[in-house]
Amino acid sequence: MIGRSVEILKCKWVAEQTIEASKTGKVTVRSGHIIPVWLSFRCLYCGEYFNQIGAEEHFGMKRTDYVDDGSGNTIKETEVIKVKRIKKSDIR
Repeated sequence: MIGRSVEILKCKWVAEQTIEASKTGKVTVRSGHIIPVWLSFRCLYCGEYFNQIGAEEHFGMKRTDYVDDGSGNTIKETEVIKVKRIKKSDIR
């Protein structure tokens, strides 16, 4: 039963994100940050929007890992967005 409750909460969260993104062009991600939709990453399967750090955790791969993953689908180092983790206490 707990699994079903989690699924319902996830669906509600994704629906709220989608409405916010459609109305404002910005989206609140799990960390509480509000970011422009064009800077967000959206999961093809669950529909949730993420910032870069959240996306890396969700998808299990960092953008820097993708620069040369051996698949031939590489991106230029200059296209990789560098992200620094910050503490919640540093956010004003």
